[in-house]
Amino acid sequence: MAPRLVEHGAASLRRFRATDLPADLRAAVAALERAAALTPAGDPDRSAILSNLGLALIDVDPARAVTVLDEAVETSVEPAQRSAALANLGIALLAGPAHQAVDVLIEAAALAAGDPDEQSRRFGNLGIAFGARYQHSGDAKDLDRAVDAYEQAVANAREDRPTALANLSTGLAERYAVHGRPHDLDRAIDLSAQALQSAPDADRIENQALMLRDRFVRDGDLADLDEAVDQLETIPGLLDQLATTLRMRASYRGDPAELRRAVELHREAAKTVEQAARIPVLNNLGGSLRAWAAATELITPLDEAISAYREALSLAEAKDDRSAIRGNLGIGLLDRYDRTSADADLDAAIDELTAAVAETDPRSPDLPARLANLGNGLRRRFDRHRRPDDADQTAAAYRRAGRLTGSAEAALRAELNWGRWANQHRDWTQAREAFAAARTAADRLLAQQVMRRDKESSGRSWPPATVRRPPGCGRWRPAGPGRPPPPSGAPSASGPPQCPSNYDLLDCRGRLIRG
Repeated sequence: MAPRLVEHGAASLRRFRATDLPADLRAAVAALERAAALTPAGDPDRSAILSNLGLALIDVDPARAVTVLDEAVETSVEPAQRSAALANLGIALLAGPAHQAVDVLIEAAALAAGDPDEQSRRFGNLGIAFGARYQHSGDAKDLDRAVDAYEQAVANAREDRPTALANLSTGLAERYAVHGRPHDLDRAIDLSAQALQSAPDADRIENQALMLRDRFVRDGDLADLDEAVDQLETIPGLLDQLATTLRMRASYRGDPAELRRAVELHREAAKTVEQAARIPVLNNLGGSLRAWAAATELITPLDEAISAYREALSLAEAKDDRSAIRGNLGIGLLDRYDRTSADADLDAAIDELTAAVAETDPRSPDLPARLANLGNGLRRRFDRHRRPDDADQTAAAYRRAGRLTGSAEAALRAELNWGRWANQHRDWTQAREAFAAARTAADRLLAQQVMRRDKESSGRSWPPATVRRPPGCGRWRPAGPGRPPPPSGAPSASGPPQCPSNYDLLDCRGRLIRG
């Protein structure tokens, strides 16, 4: 009886993974609970049954799942069985402090020695755990540890090499998002392409397209955007990401027809998307509407964009999401102020941009651009009302943006805006400081470009990319350390170009490898 229940429970759980139907998950839990009740303590099969039950419970009751999986570990009678139980326990522990999951998954990987495919799966899970721990600790060494674990997974993979390649691609792309090393993104794209050649998959195609989009932001090579669009066009249901990519290409090309299509696709996505995924879609809709307003000089798209941002902000709970949306809302309000000269819009924009800076993690690569945008808003208000406090805060925002070690491009724009502003007001001391800092930022950008060329000239050992970005860890992140220019592509009449702030919230899907 118990073996049949286990088989039924496992089949229901596999079906749930494919369908997300709650009825399948309930059937899996019920069958495995009955199987566990029929299997007495001391039975060599009890650990495996509890391990499967715990795996099913992760999506129902994570705390109970940990309790069940603890028993599965304690009752295991051989290394392979214990390794599987530990792997599932590690997955369950990812819902809490990630360091516990790391410790458990290290042991699971060690016990799987001798079975390359099992060890590959364990190292894949360990990489995900290191990535999750980075999100809590901010220790960049965990990004390196995640990549190392994924490398081990690839080295051991025999049966499911595409998954191991896709996960390594994930780790490299996430490290690129933090450090901005060109080599990481290039290799991530190449590895993702290898995974796709062996096992085409909708999530992988989407991720490959998003990585290509990141590389366009970095290098400005339109071929990457074209390929990203081609990839996203092949997958039904990706209207949001397709629209965002079309918006980027339309802004680069100056193509109003494609920009209009991006707006229409984003509007359609906002109408059809499930509530849980509505926040990034609304944010990206706002970005397309701002671009449309800049291209057409109409003000109604700006009104709609501001409404979309405000709705997204009302739904967002996570601090990172709120800071990104507030930054975009602030820029939308500045755009409208530039058209209407309404003080209410300018004050509201500065309030939102101030809150965006306050809510941004000090380690975030987005902080320099958000500070620069705040400086642009304060600069406008000083130019309008000549309040000394606004002058001091403008200089402070620009200076802080330039001194951060995040994006050199954002720092350069901030320093140049500061220098031009100081020059306009004949403050030669600040102008000298700002332009000296701008030169330092430009030197950093040049060094990065030279490093990239040196690496390219030495030849890489990976095949050329053909296709997307890797799954992440269930969070949103900006498109990469570099940013595309503002949709308008030109300075506004009342001030310098804004540092790019239209961060697209990308819905990354972490792929856990079940034990």
